[in-house]
Amino acid sequence: MKTMFMTGACSALLAVSCLSQQVWKVNSQGGPGSHFTDLPQAVAAASPGDEIWVYNDVLGPGASYYTAPVIDKPLRIKGFTVTPSGSGPTHANIYGPLVILDIPNGQRVEISGLSIVALSLALPAGIVVLDCQGDILLEDVYLDNDGSPTTFARFERCANVVLRGCALRLGGYPVTVVDSQVLLTTTAIHHTPPIVWGPPLAYAATTEGIRVINSTVTSVGSVIWGAHRVQTPWGTGNYGSQPAVVVESGVFRVGPATYLLGGLNPPWSPAPAHGYHVINPTVGSIRQDARGTIVNPPPTPSVFYEYIAATFHSWVVANESFGVTVIGPPSGFALMLLGDWQPNTPTPLGMLDIDPTTAFLVDVVPLSTSSSSAALGGVYAWTLNCPITAPIAKAFAFQALTLAPNGTLGLTIASPLTVGWPHGVTP
Repeated sequence: MKTMFMTGACSALLAVSCLSQQVWKVNSQGGPGSHFTDLPQAVAAASPGDEIWVYNDVLGPGASYYTAPVIDKPLRIKGFTVTPSGSGPTHANIYGPLVILDIPNGQRVEISGLSIVALSLALPAGIVVLDCQGDILLEDVYLDNDGSPTTFARFERCANVVLRGCALRLGGYPVTVVDSQVLLTTTAIHHTPPIVWGPPLAYAATTEGIRVINSTVTSVGSVIWGAHRVQTPWGTGNYGSQPAVVVESGVFRVGPATYLLGGLNPPWSPAPAHGYHVINPTVGSIRQDARGTIVNPPPTPSVFYEYIAATFHSWVVANESFGVTVIGPPSGFALMLLGDWQPNTPTPLGMLDIDPTTAFLVDVVPLSTSSSSAALGGVYAWTLNCPITAPIAKAFAFQALTLAPNGTLGLTIASPLTVGWPHGVTP
């Protein structure tokens, strides 16, 4: 591991930052400089390409709560808490379903720092992304559940959705991906037990973590749980342990540093549910890099092993340190780049996900050699320090060019990022 100060990268971040047409400020407390007191008003007023800052002002006279918007144009939205001190990312709270739809090819929506919850047991909360041929980045977005059946996440007919550093706590419905391509990177999916009062206030059955339907889902550096078995005084047969992933059709790719864990079975059996279930192996499959982990895989169908090179990172907050990891060919080399996020440009070396005109060289390093198997190893990790002057909300990405011992060049899966608001600074 190498610790570096991003003095040069700071210049790169500032250089690649494209100013948005307008920055709108949303603060439920009002006050000087704010434009709106709720988020849907700001979304309605914003023009394509604008940026919206959502304040969770804990220092104000009351808590900050916002209504989840419907987004049908390219925007950047950043939520944060105004705090005098602390560390790590902060969020603004929104209630209800966040809906993104009809983003055309060549456009994007970038959302970070939002925590989505239900206003009451009877009202829905969730993430719904529909009919987007453009790029959708959800970073550091939390979805919470209180054991009721009103929380959901669904991605349908979307060309490129990235969940980076998200935490989704489910209840009664899996994350459902239909006719889409989705990347999960450093994201956690787990489940809340049903609420103690039982249905209809409680959800009616446990579920898997993700259901894949005619889609490709790739997971890097993430943890995906199936629901645990729950003992209840009602409907016990509906609350068994569940696999982490169910594939109806399409492909789920278990990338490096990913864990698939079926739900546990307390108190009678310590054995968890299988890590995955493929309903029909003629139309669905699991592909696994050897550096990913599937706990208790089923006897059939077997996984298809696939080499997957990836870059991933922890949260990035201005004026704080963070970690970046590359996993590539064992005993090879990696050239780490940082630049403007510009996904899915095909090249002979793989998909390029950064704008080459903004790319900044972070480091060139040797990758580790495995002591047990040629399929393992290939890892290098950095600790970097993000400057306080780095722009927030704008999407950048880390991506590595790798060189294998046999001379083969390749590009890793990229790790997009937005910079979190610095603690101790009032916008």
